[in-house]
Amino acid sequence: MAYRRERCHSADWQHWRGRCSWWRTRYARNGCFRPHDAGRHRGRRRAYWWQCLRIGCCLRSAAMVRRARARLRRRRRCGADCARGGDFSLRPDEEMGYQAALAAHADEFRRGNVGAGIGAALGRGSFKCGVGSASMRMSGVNSHIVIAALAVVNAAGLPLGVQNPSVAMEHGGLKPAGLNTTLAVVATNAKLTVAEVKRTSTAAHDGLARALSPVHTLADGDTVFTLASCAQELSGADSSGTIALIELQSMAALVVQAAIEDGIQAAESVQTPAGGLPRWPA
Repeated sequence: MAYRRERCHSADWQHWRGRCSWWRTRYARNGCFRPHDAGRHRGRRRAYWWQCLRIGCCLRSAAMVRRARARLRRRRRCGADCARGGDFSLRPDEEMGYQAALAAHADEFRRGNVGAGIGAALGRGSFKCGVGSASMRMSGVNSHIVIAALAVVNAAGLPLGVQNPSVAMEHGGLKPAGLNTTLAVVATNAKLTVAEVKRTSTAAHDGLARALSPVHTLADGDTVFTLASCAQELSGADSSGTIALIELQSMAALVVQAAIEDGIQAAESVQTPAGGLPRWPA
């Protein structure tokens, strides 16, 4: 095993080799917390293991290096969690983004209880929900423009149109503690500027309000991201293309609404020793 040699003061060296509690105090003073202290500091927990890896290399301690590398690898393989039975500090990283891009294809893909939708729920944890998607194509001279949305429905609210949400959630069974947020990403092949992309995200938020109620509450972290590949030009009735852009942004709200509804209907009921979550009745 190869080690990277680093500068280490002779006085500190004795402390590292002695495995005394002084090095833990030194870490806390430098802003790096021990694992059981780092639960409230998501970024610092990973920094702690990076520091352990550096010290293990400095001390030529194979055991410390192996343990730090194992913890860092384990966190790279984990994704986001909805605070329902998992570790909320886990986050996706750059490597997972590359893997997702390489796995992209034009065929049918799984929806519902998959990926981030595994821990997603509806109505404050009363009904099972998941991942949904939808796409639309513009008409007329812009028939070459496609806009699509992918949504992870983990909302505090319920589908729009429920007359008595409190009664509906009572029939949903257990309400495990968790956090709520509906995430959506809108993608289009139209050529848009940064300002137009931001405005499209704003318009797409209307899709949340058309599919769920309530939305954008203090219990939610509802967010919409928009990206454009800029592969096709928008053709409008006017020279600036404003009319076509307005039509595209109105369709963004429609695809987000359809993706949320798809995520609700594609989810399947789950049953675990801790309890169960039924799917939303069709």
